[in-house]
Amino acid sequence: MQLTPAILEPPVVLSNDPPPPPALAEGLRRHQDGQLEGAERIYRNFLRDNPEHPQALAFMGTLAAQQGNFQVATELLSKAIQRNPALADPRYCRGRILAIHGQLSQAVTPFSFATALGHPKAGEELESLLTQLGPQDRVQSYRIRANSHYSRNQLELALQCIRDAIRTNPEDISNWLIFTQFLAHIRFTRRVEPDLLADIRDAFEIKELDHKHIAGAAISALMHGDSIATLRTAFAQDGDPIDYLRRGLAEGALRPLTEDSLFRKILERSLVNSPEFEHLLTGLRTAILLEYIGNTDHQPKLLGLISSLSQQCFLNEYIWTTTAEEGEVVRQLVGEIKGLAENNKPVPAATLAIVGAYQPLHRLPCAMWLQTQAWPEALAGTIRLQLDEPLQEQRLRTQIPSVLPVADDESEQLRLQYEESPYPRWINLPIQGDTISLEKYISRIFPTLTEAERRQPDNPQILVAGCGTGLAPNHLAQHIKNASVVALDLSLNSLAYAQRKSCELSLDNVEYMQGDILNLGMLGRQFDHINCYGVLHHLKDIQKAWRALADCLTPNGTMQIGIYGEIAQRPLEHARLFIDQGSYGSSLDDIRKCRQDMIAQKDDTLILRLTESPSFFNMSDFRDLIFHYKKRFVTMVQLRNMIAELGLQFIGFQHSDPSINQRYLHRFPQDTAMCSLELWEQFEAEHPETFSSFYNFWVRKPN
Repeated sequence: MQLTPAILEPPVVLSNDPPPPPALAEGLRRHQDGQLEGAERIYRNFLRDNPEHPQALAFMGTLAAQQGNFQVATELLSKAIQRNPALADPRYCRGRILAIHGQLSQAVTPFSFATALGHPKAGEELESLLTQLGPQDRVQSYRIRANSHYSRNQLELALQCIRDAIRTNPEDISNWLIFTQFLAHIRFTRRVEPDLLADIRDAFEIKELDHKHIAGAAISALMHGDSIATLRTAFAQDGDPIDYLRRGLAEGALRPLTEDSLFRKILERSLVNSPEFEHLLTGLRTAILLEYIGNTDHQPKLLGLISSLSQQCFLNEYIWTTTAEEGEVVRQLVGEIKGLAENNKPVPAATLAIVGAYQPLHRLPCAMWLQTQAWPEALAGTIRLQLDEPLQEQRLRTQIPSVLPVADDESEQLRLQYEESPYPRWINLPIQGDTISLEKYISRIFPTLTEAERRQPDNPQILVAGCGTGLAPNHLAQHIKNASVVALDLSLNSLAYAQRKSCELSLDNVEYMQGDILNLGMLGRQFDHINCYGVLHHLKDIQKAWRALADCLTPNGTMQIGIYGEIAQRPLEHARLFIDQGSYGSSLDDIRKCRQDMIAQKDDTLILRLTESPSFFNMSDFRDLIFHYKKRFVTMVQLRNMIAELGLQFIGFQHSDPSINQRYLHRFPQDTAMCSLELWEQFEAEHPETFSSFYNFWVRKPN
């Protein structure tokens, strides 16, 4: 079947597309006027000098389709899409070709992308197509549109599309994973409609999801609801908020809060990441301690709420501020618990839960005895989190081998810091779908790599250098097919946490060991992929450590690096100045005080930016962010020079915000692979917020 120009229309350039160069624009004008031969001649001449230009490929692909050269058209359109995924028209043309040839299911993908990208005719054709197909095709279309909107920071549209996918198939966990990914970037500013609130509540019930990603959205929804009205009123009225809350506890005014399952799940399964909400909860904790500790008649009614608070405080590593009065009451309670344990007498469950809201229970001298006691079901989460798991880590710690010696005094200081504050504390490792090969894993992140550049062995050897508490090695071990992962860190406490998580996830392909990456050569092993995220900037000689890693990388091996960039870290430099001027020490009490003083700096925009960071809300993260023993920053120029000196090839940056790549391509359409560090340096100068956390990038060792 040969298509005619009437069946396949000429290309269109949308308002969000980069304007075509003048020569190409003339070809498009002729194409749209029906002068196909003249348009083809201009397109061919342009492509001779610019063979990778996305729009020229797209225009020529559409013309080839109109001429009936479908194989050539498909190749050109696919290449255009690969070079610039934000172009809608080549996707629309691809969908039209597939639909006209009866390949309806295959046409769903290009039509869905074209619809999300704003093509004026794609939406109507897509809906007509979906009426002829099954529900799974509709789910696929919703997902594609959701991800496309998300990649361009159209969060409300993205959220609606993925919720439509959930409605169509609520049992598909992939839909929920995408839902949580979107919620991570949303804060509600008004009352949330009940159906969306129910979806958020349901997400907290799914154990395979990473609930910290949805905490911010959930808290902002809760703050505009009715259940915390008493809490908010307590701090808005003129009197003492603690006295107000104590009366509310006695009169049952907080019952809606204790019965709000979303409130409880936020505390138990994520980190509170709102200074305002934290302030309310800190007051609630104080009121419970002072009002109910001597009132055993009322304690059972609040045991579930107290247990939830206890779990949250353990998860944030007791970063919330406390008063001297609270400290004295807690010391008395600890003394009571010790006395009861010594005499083998029952400890009131509420007493234990309240103490657990101020200090970790596993550090009590009677912790092992407490673990053996029978406790109410309402306290089960606290017992698991504060006794069972930490005591298991103490046993695992003795089984982890120390294979590489600490290299110098600076490494020893790092080890001591992370023994005291293992980093990062994480709760859930979200499922990643089916396991995939390392080659496919790399291709999904960097689709423009050639087949030779992305080629990897079927049984990859992976090193996570500076693995901390095991988030990266467990993710890679779970997600990369046939992977063998070596996880190395200085801190045994961090490694024990990581090992416990591997046991929890039933992963047996992670090998944990203690050692210093500066002595990595002594290990005598080679790796196909190395992950070293958030480590190198803590070391005295970044290049020496990076060289040790590169020497262990196989030819064609890849490496993911996360390192602090100088431009985006100005808020941290400002924070260090704040610390120096305030003469804050490095004790946990000083860190808590510093943090509260930062929250009070309402007019300091750089400090306020730090209070919005996810790392601001638990002790190990905050300490690593602000109070780290050593931290160094690099510029893009230094980065480029170091990569060249090591003989590595820069592959590209990996961004948590997908709109960054779209803006970069719009600014520099000639760098379709987005791997020019010179152009990224220029982009960063124009957009200093681009690398607000790390330079997160990949390199490879050429054959």
